[in-house]
Amino acid sequence: MPSELRSLAYRCAFGLGAAGFLAATLAGIAFELGREARLPPPRIEPLALAERAIARGDLLRAADEYRTQAAIEFRQADGLIRLGAVLVELEDLRGAARAWGEALSRPPTPPHLYLRLAQLHTRLGEIEGARRYARVALRRGVPLPPALRQRLGLGPGAAP
Repeated sequence: MPSELRSLAYRCAFGLGAAGFLAATLAGIAFELGREARLPPPRIEPLALAERAIARGDLLRAADEYRTQAAIEFRQADGLIRLGAVLVELEDLRGAARAWGEALSRPPTPPHLYLRLAQLHTRLGEIEGARRYARVALRRGVPLPPALRQRLGLGPGAAP
């Protein structure tokens, strides 16, 4: 009989250990599920901060926030497109050209960006670069303003 009691004691100990392990596992799962159900603390996105800065007239701060957004969302063009627009307002045309040029490598590329680059390169006096972007804009169905067409030597029937 002592061997039967010993066997029963081992089985009880194993059962208690397995039950403890199962309880601990279930408690851990419940804790993780409860943690994921909570909302993360609110955080202010760089785009929102940039828009607030623009509303205050602080274009330098807006440019910084758009740079941050471009670094965070490095696969999206939106932050760079907005950064370029602010840099044009700040008269940093070379910086705007860099931002918009980089935005071209991040799909999807909005067709109007080629028109903006054509206008920007025209302002910089880089007519060949402006002509190249204007032709792409035409191929993508973006109409060019008549004054820009004339300045670039692209008549109304010019081939894209």
